[in-house]
Parts: sequence; structure tokens; C-alpha cells
Amino acid sequence: MMNRKILLLEDDEFTRTMIEAQLKRAGFDVTGYGELGGLLKENVADYDLILSDLNVGSSNVEEAILNYKQGSGLPLVILSQTEIKEGKADMYMAKPLTADKISQISSFFNEHDEVDISKIETFAMGDKELIKTYINTFIQNFRQEIALLEEEVKHEGAQAVQNRAHKMLSSVAYYQYEDFNNKLKKLETEAIQMTQHELEEEVNEAIQLAKRLITALENKTFLF
Repeated sequence: MMNRKILLLEDDEFTRTMIEAQLKRAGFDVTGYGELGGLLKENVADYDLILSDLNVGSSNVEEAILNYKQGSGLPLVILSQTEIKEGKADMYMAKPLTADKISQISSFFNEHDEVDISKIETFAMGDKELIKTYINTFIQNFRQEIALLEEEVKHEGAQAVQNRAHKMLSSVAYYQYEDFNNKLKKLETEAIQMTQHELEEEVNEAIQLAKRLITALENKTFLF
């Protein structure tokens, strides 16, 4: 399973670079363009969402993008200098792009990426600040685990990956994120039998799922 892929259109290079960095940090794959022609050459079927500035150069590009994606079901999110209340796009946002707005973008995929935090809520006895602390601590520690897993698959091999998967499973189990749990269980039980190429592919998929889990948890914290 791969990251959600966002097609970005923003003509200001600095703003485009910043938005790309924000989205990638949130776990998305991003392809960015500074002019409409580049975006229109992309295969719409390769992407999960389009995020576009309202005005590129001197032109309003909303209608052109709506025509481009027609029939695809691809969500279109429009960024503008001022908030727009109504239009044909799926969502409108005023610049700048912030963490809570990235959470809103992620909501398009929540039906696939839902994470269950009921166990954490029970441990915290419903204390919202404590829930947020638990989640943020998990995210901080888990990013370190992901970095170690990336290094171990390259330099230490299957046994190290198997041990890391076992360790990660104990903390991921609290969130009942089934796709990721199953991927870690596979690495825990089958890593030794895999070729290096197979191992690297499985670990890469696990890392993408881990990033999706982190994004889903970050979205949860915005509710508190």
C-alpha cells in the first residue's frame, strides 16, 4: 500500500516548496507544478487528490482543473488568498496551509485510514490532555523506530528487521491499525525467509503504513 498522492499546482516557487514539505511531512506523496500545462499532462488516475492555488499567473484555473478531472471522482481542494464559501471544488481553504487544514485534507481519506484510539482513551480515563500527551509521545518515539527500521533493512538484514517488527508491534497494538499490524506480523514471522529485495519491499510498505498511522493520529489530536 502506498502513500496518498497529491497533485499540487502553485505558481509561487517558495510557497510551492513550503506546501510540498508540509504535505510530505504529513505522509503524502506530492507532485508539484508551477504552471497549469504541467499539471494537465499528468494522468489523473495516478493521483488521489488535487490541491491548487485559485489563480495561477493571471488566470483562474479552477474551471480548467474541473474539466481535467471530470469523471474521475478525484477531490479538488482550492487554496486562495481569501476564504471562498461556495463553488464547484470539493473544498476551499484560505492561505496559508496549516496543520489543521492538512487534517481537513486528510479527511478525504479517513474512511480508509481510520485509527482506533479507544484503548488510549480508556487508559487516560477520558482526560483529553492526557490522551494528546500519550499520542504525541507515541508519535515521537515511533518516528525513531521508523528511522531505525530503515537503517536496519539496509545494513543489518532480516534478523534485525524481525526484532524491530516485534518491538513495534507491542506499541502499535494499542491503536488497532489492522493493515499495519498485519504488515508488522508478516515481518516478524517471515523476514528470515525473504530475499533482500523482498525484504526491502515489505519494509518500504511498512514504513508507508507507519507514516499513514502517524498522520491519522495527528489528525486525532486536532480534535482535542
